[in-house]
Amino acid sequence: MNVIRHPNLKVPMPLPEWCERLKASVAGFAHPHHPLVCAIEDAWPGRHAVYCVYSFGLETITTLHLHPERLKKDPFCWRYVAAGHRSGCKAIGCMALPQRPRVMATLESTELADLLRDTEELNQLEHLAHNSYEIRVLRIPALYLEAFWLKCGWREGNQDRYTPACLQMDLIVPYGLLLDDQDYVKLNSGAEGKLKRNQAYPMGEFLQAVRGAAQQRMKFKDHLPRALAKRSSK
Repeated sequence: MNVIRHPNLKVPMPLPEWCERLKASVAGFAHPHHPLVCAIEDAWPGRHAVYCVYSFGLETITTLHLHPERLKKDPFCWRYVAAGHRSGCKAIGCMALPQRPRVMATLESTELADLLRDTEELNQLEHLAHNSYEIRVLRIPALYLEAFWLKCGWREGNQDRYTPACLQMDLIVPYGLLLDDQDYVKLNSGAEGKLKRNQAYPMGEFLQAVRGAAQQRMKFKDHLPRALAKRSSK
């Protein structure tokens, strides 16, 4: 059972042919009734979810309010997560690249179980009474941050017009990866931000909250090896 059930939350899905190839990849090391195999088929009787993950570097995050067209980039990967009962302490997941439907990583952890629970809470957002959204995941590796990106559905069929005003229609719901004891997100290797876990923020407000940490992080990129500095900035 997919944990996203609200009618105003749309879950993007890969093409069926891509899913079949990924399922064959998982079947190479798992039995036919493995949670991940069933999750790809949307037949897992427990709880599961599929995530379209977008990854942004520091330069993109610091200038996105000026260049919103950068939101049109392709997803970084697809992520499948499956678990049993909500009270279960662990979940299992896998990741695959859009261009190559083979498993690139698998993981079983308490963090993935938390991710499923956080995903399920999206069904309760009050914003869903007024707009429909496509659910994505936005990650900023250099800030150790991931969040749900709810892309406002009113732009469907008009994907090429992404203006600064459109940013305010999208919502960002942070869920970590680093949190303090009051569920506020920690940015930039321990720097505390003003973002609280599972709270919805307009995209513009989210970008304003993380821009300072991103700019601070960019000041230190010259001290990194060239390959790492280039990778974290894009």
